[in-house]
Amino acid sequence: DSIHLLATLASGGTIVFVFISGYLFQHLSARFEYRTYLLKKFQYVLLPYLAVSMPIVAHEFVFGYGIFDGRAGASWADLTIALVLGLARADHSFIPYWFIPTITIIYLCAPLLMFIDRRPKLYWCLLLLIPVGALLHRSLLYANPLQNALHMLPVYLLGMLASRYAGEVLALCRRYG
Repeated sequence: DSIHLLATLASGGTIVFVFISGYLFQHLSARFEYRTYLLKKFQYVLLPYLAVSMPIVAHEFVFGYGIFDGRAGASWADLTIALVLGLARADHSFIPYWFIPTITIIYLCAPLLMFIDRRPKLYWCLLLLIPVGALLHRSLLYANPLQNALHMLPVYLLGMLASRYAGEVLALCRRYG
């Protein structure tokens, strides 16, 4: 029902954050350069994520649980794969770091998002993406970043659309309160 859908969208504040992220992405898009954009995301999002994750990963490695559970005697290659997958899915921690791999997928899609923004008629794709995002939901225990990104993508694009047409959106808000 619609109450459940609204509760899902509003829970945790993530949707609002994603909307604002899309809004700011479009707002700053005139100066967009993909390489610089990715370097800044690496510096200000991924490096801090890795920094706060490393003590958790080290503890799991030493005590053989979490992403290293059942891997006693595993090769360094197997341990490395467990580490990379654990960080990529953020399943190395009970702390809700799931958002970092999810938003990273959206960061990597920045050229596609710029393509859409530079051809505003392509925003009509939201008519398909909104129902997909609403029906898809976030993955169980947030374990699938790709599914989570597809769930969040329409909201990000709505933020971009609101930024592109900020004057019209504000006029509608004033008119309908």
